[in-house]
Amino acid sequence: MVREKAEARFMGRFEKVPKRLVAQIALEKLTLLGDEGDQIIAAMLTGLTQMTLRDASENAKSVI
Repeated sequence: MVREKAEARFMGRFEKVPKRLVAQIALEKLTLLGDEGDQIIAAMLTGLTQMTLRDASENAKSVI
């Protein structure tokens, strides 16, 4: 659903919409949810920081 919205918004600019733009649309939708959206984002970030990410580069790990 989010990817389809991103593809509609950026139609013609990309062969396949980049993940960063799909993420942007997802964050916009979560922002519209107010406090509930904030809680979802917080839960996502908590989950990311608790993952081992053994295949990720050191740069990717440092970003998280």
